[in-house]
Amino acid sequence: MEEVIRTKDFFERLPTMLLMIKRQIRADIDALWTNCVGISCYSGEVEEVKQLILTIRQCYAGKIVVGGVHPTLDPECFSGIAKVIIGEGEEELLDEINR
Repeated sequence: MEEVIRTKDFFERLPTMLLMIKRQIRADIDALWTNCVGISCYSGEVEEVKQLILTIRQCYAGKIVVGGVHPTLDPECFSGIAKVIIGEGEEELLDEINR
């Protein structure tokens, strides 16, 4: 169970981990051609996902969509920074990609 709990060590390492993740995401987005980036989000990840979206916005002008448990329960949380997909989003995501 200890592996699942966010310990003090996790929070101490978080800034370094997020920096590494941001760098990798920028490199991945630069290497891809896509018109849409999708992100899934649980409630415990909201602030990290918001920061991730802002990081992606710095190097990507395409669509960003966010879905998952938290966006479904609180869609206003991401208003203005990403398109929110509520509930089962497979069809809506496909429609978004094809637009």
